[in-house]
Amino acid sequence: MSVSIVIPWCNRPEIVTSLKANSPSFDAVGAEVILINGSGNISELLSAARALQLGGIRLLDLRHAKYFNKAQCINIGVNCSINDWIFMLDADIVLPSDFFPEALKLVRERHSYLSVKEAIELDSDVRDDPTVPRGAVVRTVNTNRIEYENGEYAELRVSVDRRGTRNAPGMMLVRKNDFVEIGGANSQLFGWGFEDLDVQIRLQLLLGLKQIEYGKVTHLSHKIQEGFARSAFINRQVAQDNYYHKQLKGSYVRDTEEMQENVIEVQLDDIGTNEPR
Repeated sequence: MSVSIVIPWCNRPEIVTSLKANSPSFDAVGAEVILINGSGNISELLSAARALQLGGIRLLDLRHAKYFNKAQCINIGVNCSINDWIFMLDADIVLPSDFFPEALKLVRERHSYLSVKEAIELDSDVRDDPTVPRGAVVRTVNTNRIEYENGEYAELRVSVDRRGTRNAPGMMLVRKNDFVEIGGANSQLFGWGFEDLDVQIRLQLLLGLKQIEYGKVTHLSHKIQEGFARSAFINRQVAQDNYYHKQLKGSYVRDTEEMQENVIEVQLDDIGTNEPR
């Protein structure tokens, strides 16, 4: 089975390290790699991709994007992909080299999708927090459950460990047809936070897919994005209102149609011809 890797990006310098480190895992399955620039410096991204001299990378630039919308970037990337399976990957995540063969095996014959079970912080200062006293609570687990009167439900577990590990629902392997059938991601949810959980909830509610959690990845530690807590809170409220009114389709059709004229596939030899934003 072939897989397309969709990586939304906006000025994250970790992309250089992650692309280089992930090259063996991409090559193991002959993956198509799609980088989507959503309002970042396209010259910076081009320089990084060209310097690494990695084959199989496609660069998409969302021209005239005024701000980064992760969900919209994912929808555009999936629409431009050529394979039956999609893996959504953040620019600051490093996968083990043997991740995809086993992950694809797990979902191949099941009515399911797969998300990453555990992300471990690379920075030991984050991973080994000296402020955590002996016997203190170190892990919190929150369950997101949506239920309807007819018995339909979706349930997701989100865990965070003060010692530097957490599950990673944004790293998701799903059939392209399933993703498109639920309307893709919802660009009504902006920035970071809950937009990934929303996709999983709707995969369960609309298609009855079961979640498989698998694998350990490394998170290239960095400061928390400014505004993350606010956007995560707002996105949760917007999504829950959608569930309440049973508005369960994402914005795939709208995003791909509205952005059609603004999606430019940039060739690596175009470096130098694109001015930074």
